[in-house]
Amino acid sequence: HPDDAIWSCGGFMAELGQKKAIVRLITFFDGDAAFELTPHTLPLDAQGRQDTLPRLRRREDKGAAGLLKIDRISLKLPDAALRRANDQWLYPTPRSLKHCHPHCLSVFLPLMLDHLHPIIHPEDIVYGPLGQSSHADHILVRRAFDRVDCHKKYLYPEFPYGASGDFAPDQDIINHPVDFDIWFRAASCYESQIKKYFLTRDRFEYRLRLFAASRTDRHKNQSPEEHVCRLMSANAAT
Repeated sequence: HPDDAIWSCGGFMAELGQKKAIVRLITFFDGDAAFELTPHTLPLDAQGRQDTLPRLRRREDKGAAGLLKIDRISLKLPDAALRRANDQWLYPTPRSLKHCHPHCLSVFLPLMLDHLHPIIHPEDIVYGPLGQSSHADHILVRRAFDRVDCHKKYLYPEFPYGASGDFAPDQDIINHPVDFDIWFRAASCYESQIKKYFLTRDRFEYRLRLFAASRTDRHKNQSPEEHVCRLMSANAAT
């Protein structure tokens, strides 16, 4: 979704951009619903679907990518909350979003891979979400990531679903010191989601600082003032 990658590792993206690396942010699920959102199509127990606001979230995503001076690729697939099949919601309640619907695995996953095929090349380095969050779309992206063929692959923990120390203790973690200020400025572009999940920018900043400063027991030598983005080789995750 718009916000997920930059919230989770925007500091690392900024560092790569400053080094003049070619960075492409691929946003899968920022597409409009295939139907009009009306009281008829929007049941009372699913009013939160209106919060997806694809057009607004695409604009926020463009702003954040522009601030970090990185390229953005929009695949415009619909958010899980906006998917229907046979006139039924695939995810009728928030709780149902915790698991990936079989229809999405059989239909959306191949579609995602088709979109990625002309974008990702064998010499590329690809970074993807750990996918341990309780959201169907994050699980889908991790499944697609695992099937991508490229030079190197790294995983990152997802904010705000987990802590930056979510990797297992025996896994080889790479800590990248980053500029928190530019990370926070880019992450703050997603005003709609900050308001939805954190209410205020101050609360959002506090949570993001905790995420960026958290560490495992293996990294006690890290300065308390240092902010990092954590990555793990995908090979170490298998």
